[in-house]
Amino acid sequence: MGGHLQKIALSATIADMDEIRRFFMGGHLQKIALSATIADMDEIRRFFDFSAATVYISENVRKEIVPHLIHLKNEDEELIALFDDLYRLYKYRKILLFANSRSACDKLFALLGQNGCFSGACGLHYSNLKPKRRRTVERNFRRNPHALCVATSTLELGIDVGDVDAVVLYEPPESVSAFLQRVGRANRRVLKTFFWGICRGAKAGEQLTRFLALLTLAEQGRVERPLPRKLLSVLGQQTASCIYEKQRVSPAAMNDLYHCLFEYGIWSNFPPADEDYALEVNQKTIADIPQGVVGQLEPGDRVNLAGKRLCITEIIHAKGAGRVLAVPSNRTDSKEIFWLGPGQQISYEVAQSIREVLKSSELTEKGLFSRTRLLLEGERGKMRDAVVLNNGIEVILTPNGLYRYLTYIGSVGNLILRWTIRHYLFISGEEDVFVASDVIGVDCSHWIDFSKLPLPLAKKDLISWTEQNFKVLKASFPLNRFCSILPKTLHMAEMADFLYDERVMNAFLHYSETSSGETSSEILSGRLDLFERKLSGEKGNTPDPIEIPANGPPLLQLEKERQNPTPEMSLDCTSHSNRPLTGGILAGYFRHLQCERFLRLHFMPDHFQPPVIPQPDEKAADERIQRGRQFEESAIFHLQKDGATLISIRGKDPHGHFRSMESRYGETIEGLKKLLKMPVQESDDPRYLSQGLLIQNKLFKDVDGIGIPDLIRVSREKGAQILTVGDIKNSPTPRFHHKWQVAFYAFLLKNMLTSQKINGDITVSNRGFILLPDQKETGEIVEHNFELHPYLAAFPALFRNLDAIISKNAERAEFQLKGHCTHCQWFSGCYPDALHREDIQFLPNLSPGQLDQLRSLNIKNLEPAHQWLKDPQTESNRIPPHTHQQLKAKTDALRNHHILQNGNNTRLFPSNISQSIILHIAPGGASHSSVLGLSTVDGNDPVGETRTWEMQTDVDNGGSAWRDFAARFVVIRKEAIGNSKGPHVFSFGGGTPSRLLKWAEEMGDPNEYELISDWVQNHWTDLQRVFNTHFTLPIPGGLTLYSLNHILDLEPTLKRPPSLFHNDPRDNNLKDILLTCNNLRKWLLGHLMSNRKQEGWETGSEREKPDTTSPQPTTPAHPNSGKGIF
Repeated sequence: MGGHLQKIALSATIADMDEIRRFFMGGHLQKIALSATIADMDEIRRFFDFSAATVYISENVRKEIVPHLIHLKNEDEELIALFDDLYRLYKYRKILLFANSRSACDKLFALLGQNGCFSGACGLHYSNLKPKRRRTVERNFRRNPHALCVATSTLELGIDVGDVDAVVLYEPPESVSAFLQRVGRANRRVLKTFFWGICRGAKAGEQLTRFLALLTLAEQGRVERPLPRKLLSVLGQQTASCIYEKQRVSPAAMNDLYHCLFEYGIWSNFPPADEDYALEVNQKTIADIPQGVVGQLEPGDRVNLAGKRLCITEIIHAKGAGRVLAVPSNRTDSKEIFWLGPGQQISYEVAQSIREVLKSSELTEKGLFSRTRLLLEGERGKMRDAVVLNNGIEVILTPNGLYRYLTYIGSVGNLILRWTIRHYLFISGEEDVFVASDVIGVDCSHWIDFSKLPLPLAKKDLISWTEQNFKVLKASFPLNRFCSILPKTLHMAEMADFLYDERVMNAFLHYSETSSGETSSEILSGRLDLFERKLSGEKGNTPDPIEIPANGPPLLQLEKERQNPTPEMSLDCTSHSNRPLTGGILAGYFRHLQCERFLRLHFMPDHFQPPVIPQPDEKAADERIQRGRQFEESAIFHLQKDGATLISIRGKDPHGHFRSMESRYGETIEGLKKLLKMPVQESDDPRYLSQGLLIQNKLFKDVDGIGIPDLIRVSREKGAQILTVGDIKNSPTPRFHHKWQVAFYAFLLKNMLTSQKINGDITVSNRGFILLPDQKETGEIVEHNFELHPYLAAFPALFRNLDAIISKNAERAEFQLKGHCTHCQWFSGCYPDALHREDIQFLPNLSPGQLDQLRSLNIKNLEPAHQWLKDPQTESNRIPPHTHQQLKAKTDALRNHHILQNGNNTRLFPSNISQSIILHIAPGGASHSSVLGLSTVDGNDPVGETRTWEMQTDVDNGGSAWRDFAARFVVIRKEAIGNSKGPHVFSFGGGTPSRLLKWAEEMGDPNEYELISDWVQNHWTDLQRVFNTHFTLPIPGGLTLYSLNHILDLEPTLKRPPSLFHNDPRDNNLKDILLTCNNLRKWLLGHLMSNRKQEGWETGSEREKPDTTSPQPTTPAHPNSGKGIF
């Protein structure tokens, strides 16, 4: 990185060099630029803005680079064998071994310095070593005829280490310039440069393609394009240097200047070295964590690090000996930490070159051995089934089921894309979101419409994006040390300038384009169903679906008959009431995935609103509300017990009558003023305003905003008063809509402070909090903190959308029935309305995009949908082929009441199962309890053992039941392992494994948790997922045990849910559920064949040490390769 930053530093001051010359020196200034790596002279001239009359002097001294690219599998033994071969067969006596991190250097030095031909002749060189030690290593390496030096980038530039026989790169470097500098250290006196590149670990294939990309660029004389940047920190550094040299200020002023620089630790213009910090838990070091992660931590943070939930207690900064002290934490909330990892600045050029490598059909690349040739074929093979979007992005499916969006725009561009996708999905209310990025693409758990992403499309947009993510960026991208003395706004502008690449912005602009009604994310070529075929293990051409008749009357028909007496809901209304937008309404809007109808019905005049019909589970809903109120009271009690000062704004007077809004609002302002005026010595304990009333008139048009946050915390920080908004929720985790509610309260509070002109240095915090119950039922209260920036930034656009929804005719307010709708007060009206007016909403697994496409064609019912989908499409009504195929299959299945099976093979359960274990968790009889049921089945025999355990959620009462279950599970598992077969767990839905993991973490010991975690990941099948993956089912609405039992005509009979979107009733008999799950398992085994053989039944400490013998040697591609293990 150092050389890259030096180029940037020069570019920051070169444009103003004439002014500096006139100020300090006068006279003529000659500019000279030198480069040993950049071949394009015009590019250098443009970068430095030299005149057209610039004189070029160049000499072609290009040397041939001879690569040897190898893949290590059994790394330690094969690495020693490699260096023995280099010494004995290739006669290399002096070797430079480059690694990309200090920890990798330490590992290599320890291994090769004590084993093999370079034992005792190995040196270690990186920036954290003292200069005297580094000079000794350099001197020894120059003088000794037989030596190996393990180094990071410290030996790339400017250090004479004498002649070197060969360079070995342990994984590829980040840039072409670093690659050239490293390989250029070898064979300086001959016309060829020999280097060896090592690919290793799970990402060996990606490392190989990067090696080939770097080699291609190097041979073409193409290095990273120097991007023009104006970095004010560098200008400040240069100015300080000139002032010092010319002595233009007084000695006292100079002393003050350099005192400031020393205070900020500014010794040079290089960024601080990326040192690892020791993570210590209870005075024991458990891991090393990089400085980029440490920069995001603060004492008091609760984070997940090294596989543990921890609370950070102290951060100790010491050169070469930094420590992060922490203690275990039981709280469920955690601060999200981003680690970009090494290679965070791999360039656009390298990414584009990787694309060329992957697209090439060339099989004779230089320097490949048998293993690396197979690696390359494997990487290229991943691209064969890629789906290509209109915007040029290619999409493949990763082995763990993620969509991999291949952009080839470099690490920084994909980082921006990754964080934007994550923010977009977060704001959209999506759950279970996973997003990661690297040099060539982004991995995501969700299908993304790129045209809807709020991507930065220009420099000003990137500055705003940088402001939202500044803290993480500051920790992850250490720039010039002088940045630390810049004002925050200038530091953010410099960071944005550093990240800016016009080519990436152009790519983002292309992603955002729409034309002729099509977005850039429409599929141009390829088919998504190939992904499903790949997951199922099918090969060759996609087979036609197999039709299986379904049993019993069609469920949709039965439901229409049952709902036939329900009166239709009339919503023809263009007027709206003047009721305010409350935090509760806004939270409900997001809880129901921004449902237009939900919001519009709230703002209909009372006499137009449809009646609210009590739901079958109304009693359970009332109980939830009552438990929520009890928890609020408990949380307030805990705050006061801990010494908090609390002012509460009552909603009713002593006679039980509701107080006026004006009196409550006035009391809220006076209560805040009172808390703010408390003396400093009283501010040690927290101060809270409870149930304060916040009002903003004319939030949009004639709609006011009203909020009643549970808590406003008043604290003092660096002399300023900080107001932090929070809420109290009786929820196991903070929900997405809870956070929107808190953000709305913070928005109202900011505006109230401005309108009421409350004096003083007062700020509304950009963080909010939610108080939650401790899930161990200890009675403790857990505080979850989160950033408000993403929400506050979205409010202007949100209010415009809300205004448009409230202004439209209620009949045109769109909605889509989903499982969450069953908790809405208007579900009883929307449900029959969709049944009789728009039954396409009952197509199984119908996505919002598919429903929008059908609505755009004015298709509302199954019969017109069937007719339209079977006719050939014209250009005017064309939809993407994969969408057409999916909709046709769903419509046919529901209309014809048959099951469509997609292929016969699966990889979702193994073929070598000795015993099936059926698990299910159901609600218990007592409050806060659940019942865990287990059944075992040998082969296709009848159900064997069946047992149940009532699990209390607190450790004291639930611990004995858990230990009994865990002990029995271990016995069953061990008895079933043998003859290359083992047991496998089946359950229905994702609730059972997640609850089991939670209990194991809270009540079990580490070995039990490791056992359950391993089995959930490797020996567990969700029956619901198997049906959704391999079958298109004639089941309208949601997939339940009842609906599967009905269409497959299985036993026993289960109770019918209240609607097609409700889950199975909670009062089904647990043993009946276990029997049903086993019957579903048997049905699947009769229709699907597994082509996956499971291995590794043991877990954790039960496993023997891995076999360290080398694999059978293969014939090497290179004639001089010694042992042929590569």
